[in-house]
Amino acid sequence: MKQLVLLTICVLALMPLEVLSNDTKGLTIEKSFLQSVHDCAEYLQVPKHRLVQYLAYEFPPDEETKCLIFCVGTDLRWWNNTCGLQVPAIMNYFQPVLGDRQYEKRTSECLERNVHTAELPNNCCQAYETFQCYFREFGNLVTCPQYVPATKLQATQAALDCLTVLRVPTDLLQCYSKGDLPDVPETRCLYHCIDHRTGLYTTESGIHLSRFYVRDLEVNDLRYLSKETKACRDRVRMSGCDVCSEVYNTHRDCLTGIGVDGYTSGIIAEASRIALTNLVHVAYMQPSATGVLYMWISPKGSACRNVVSRGT
Repeated sequence: MKQLVLLTICVLALMPLEVLSNDTKGLTIEKSFLQSVHDCAEYLQVPKHRLVQYLAYEFPPDEETKCLIFCVGTDLRWWNNTCGLQVPAIMNYFQPVLGDRQYEKRTSECLERNVHTAELPNNCCQAYETFQCYFREFGNLVTCPQYVPATKLQATQAALDCLTVLRVPTDLLQCYSKGDLPDVPETRCLYHCIDHRTGLYTTESGIHLSRFYVRDLEVNDLRYLSKETKACRDRVRMSGCDVCSEVYNTHRDCLTGIGVDGYTSGIIAEASRIALTNLVHVAYMQPSATGVLYMWISPKGSACRNVVSRGT
């Protein structure tokens, strides 16, 4: 037994610090542009000599390169086949040159000329030309890892994990599943858990407004980054409330009406419906006094009280 413990300690000691620390990040993903290039080269089985070329920031206009850039855009969430360019996500990976006041105008004109009015044959070409406009006109490519927002499916899974970990009672699950979010301690801590698990909140920095901006990438709502929103966030953080109330109050007082309407309340509702379905599935067959088996299902109740809003 002692040998097993020692072996475990040795293995942990040999593991990179990043691997151990990632265990506490939940579903938070931070990824650099070149990491995504490397991953996409693996997915698409790109030859090594081409990968070396890409890692040197050389992206020639051939079909293989265009589809690799399409993969990178999809991976980093700045490209969507339905909507095309997702501005908040791609801006994460480019830094304008200091003093350059024309970068937005040049980028917009480039997109209009090479993407919006051009007849491009496929998504690979569209993503590639979009990237080239930012690469040439917007600014320098950021090399360090950036926040990659969770998909709606991943965010719903995070909410489901939090419902499970926090052992939210069935009566509240039923309220949540209908879109009713009572202002009770369980709801406040659920908001904290979800934001923490998806990287939108950290104990050290509080609510990350820039990450909320990227999360709601389809609406490109710059109000997340406004001085007023930041001041509101800071005011709540300095109020001395507990962390659950800090997150919940920030959503309620500072973020309502910004970004995607009802994003967090929506994933809570969906996760609660899944949780209730799971309760039925795990209901067990229990013998009765007569020897007849019957199904036990978690009892229903109603705790839809003090409903203040459907949340953000």
